[in-house]
Amino acid sequence: MAIIADEEQARFWARVEKTEQCWYWLQRRRWSSRHILERAPGYGTFVTGGKSYAAHKLSYLITHGDIAKGLVVRHRCGDSRCVNPEHLIAGTQSENMRDMWFHRANPGTLVAIESEAENE
Repeated sequence: MAIIADEEQARFWARVEKTEQCWYWLQRRRWSSRHILERAPGYGTFVTGGKSYAAHKLSYLITHGDIAKGLVVRHRCGDSRCVNPEHLIAGTQSENMRDMWFHRANPGTLVAIESEAENE
């Protein structure tokens, strides 16, 4: 069973700008105090069926399926606006934090696909 109806998936993808690398979420984003202080964009949000989803997480759910309990969706590209399914991977929070530091040192570089969670 699909996470959201086909019509809602079409509405979701209509809010995405696809480039050769990243697919950018063009609509509403949530902001945290950390994002405001750093002047970095927040994560995109999409509301359907009375439920709000992080855009990157919904992209992952639509294209890859469920996320195992205790895992998060990581951005291989390091761009919180990106919803490109090829740039999204499930992993642990510690991997997600490691990715953050990697992207600060190597902007524009994709992290490896391997995950501690996949090796278990």
